[in-house]
Amino acid sequence: MGQSVTGAARLPGGVAGGAAILRARAVAVSRGALASDRLATVGLIAWCALLAALTWHTWGDLSVDTGYDVLAGVRVSHGELPYVDFTYYYGPLAPLVLGGAGAILGDGVGTSIAVGLALSVLIVLVTHRVARLVVGPGGALLAAALTGTAAFSTGNMSFVVPYTASATLAIAASLAALLAVAAHARGGRRAHLYAAGVALGVVTLTRPEFVAALAAGLAAWLLLGPGSWRDKVRDGLALAVPAIAVAAVVYGAFLTQVSLSALITDNLVPVNQLREAGSEVVRSAMPLTAASVVTLAGRLVLYALGVAGMLVAAALIRRGGPARRAAIAAVVVAFAGFLAALVVNPEAVRHQLQHAWGWIPAGAGIAAAAVLWAGLRRGLERTVEWRLVAALTVLLTVLAATTYDQFFPFATHFANKAAFAMPFAAIFLAWLHLTWLPRRGGAPAAAIGAAWLAALVLAGGVLVIHDAAAESATVHGSGGTLAVAPDQARAFQGAIDRIDATTRPGEPVLIGPQMTWMYVVAGRPDPLPQLVTLPGALTIADQRAAEARMRDVNVAVIDTRSFDEFGHGAFGQTFDRELARWLSTNFRRESTWPVSSDRAIELWRRNGKGAQG
Repeated sequence: MGQSVTGAARLPGGVAGGAAILRARAVAVSRGALASDRLATVGLIAWCALLAALTWHTWGDLSVDTGYDVLAGVRVSHGELPYVDFTYYYGPLAPLVLGGAGAILGDGVGTSIAVGLALSVLIVLVTHRVARLVVGPGGALLAAALTGTAAFSTGNMSFVVPYTASATLAIAASLAALLAVAAHARGGRRAHLYAAGVALGVVTLTRPEFVAALAAGLAAWLLLGPGSWRDKVRDGLALAVPAIAVAAVVYGAFLTQVSLSALITDNLVPVNQLREAGSEVVRSAMPLTAASVVTLAGRLVLYALGVAGMLVAAALIRRGGPARRAAIAAVVVAFAGFLAALVVNPEAVRHQLQHAWGWIPAGAGIAAAAVLWAGLRRGLERTVEWRLVAALTVLLTVLAATTYDQFFPFATHFANKAAFAMPFAAIFLAWLHLTWLPRRGGAPAAAIGAAWLAALVLAGGVLVIHDAAAESATVHGSGGTLAVAPDQARAFQGAIDRIDATTRPGEPVLIGPQMTWMYVVAGRPDPLPQLVTLPGALTIADQRAAEARMRDVNVAVIDTRSFDEFGHGAFGQTFDRELARWLSTNFRRESTWPVSSDRAIELWRRNGKGAQG
């Protein structure tokens, strides 16, 4: 304190004048930071607009279950409810949000796209806000820009038209919870803790892996907090009570309409579907085998070697002289080669980038353990930033563990859920390369880390645009337009055209086993309480009940692809045999559109129904 007063006394005007000058400087710094954040916000919105324009209508994968939540939202906008009127496998928030939007904006994929675009931009901007608390403005900008490349990707995990909007809603709520606890730590207002608890409650209405991840992250935040254990328990209750209240009110309302058994075993934890097929998808992402653990460890070691190379280059740059020039030249050549490869062969870069991401499930776990250990052993590091990093790394560890064997946000395989972890992974990378590693490598390490993050942003953007360019055809109907690869467009458009020609608006059509988007684009309702007829979705009794419900169904569209990812073959071969038998008995195959050598889209007409149009 004495030093600061003495320093102020040396300024013009003595202590009072010096204090005024220091306050003016603080205000100037604050205004400069605010202007920088505003500029970053404008830049990120422009980045999102550019990616949206270059990927327009290409979001989602029409070959699989893109459209699941879009269809659920349409049914809600028509007065139906998840769990009550139709089977729904996730929390109710997504269909309720999409249904509410549909009631205002109308049915169709356009409404879902509008909601998805708003959520995507929101997630990018909130990612920037959270990252700004743990890294500098440049790192926050890079983390948010990297998140944008996942948000506007063209696969099934796009944030704009994901196979389930429950994931993007969970991402936004989780980021909001991190902002709220950080605000509480800075200002001490318990209202911010309650807000974080409400955000956790919102996440309970989405997906279970996000509930577990956010709860674990908030527990880490509390663990490193100041005060006695009694204080921590009181803060924990301030988080838990609102969360439990939100879940109890919403799910309690549904329990007035359906039984607890039906809510859980038929919907939230679909026992039959998981037993028959869903567990196969889970095993592919987290196989829990020795080989998968060894592979993950290898990815971690490989990235650690890359980090070691960055630190060596940083040390040589700090040394100066010929070593400095050689290190700078090596770094420039490496990044130039990376950019050249990205231009010449993006697919080769995609393959190599798996090494840049695949280590994160293990790396985040190690970082979480290290941060918690340091925070518990050294109270000086229990700052807002340190606690936020602890919460973030723990959250990321839990979330990434659910897909640890396939952790690559830009994979073309539809089952990869790593894109949904991108906001947290991007902030983690920014913290690692721009805050943690520079502790040893200094400014050169930070500069190399920033260049690496910028290269990842550029690579992600190029891959997303490259994938969008491949979807150069479109399919359209009364419910909207979506882009698709040319080899699929003829089959999908042919089926939609025949649906339009052979059925009336409002007439139900059976489409399966997936392709729920086709109901919305074609503007036809689905006839069953099950949104999909995937392996395990319908028991024998369900199939017979479905047959009885479809007396007024005259047209069916069936995808003949094999469902290897579920451990099954095609429809009627290893699953839904009873339904396929009923279809072949009462319908005739009228049209077939080949998609590939082992896949086609078939349109079936009820016997005795002549062609129309």
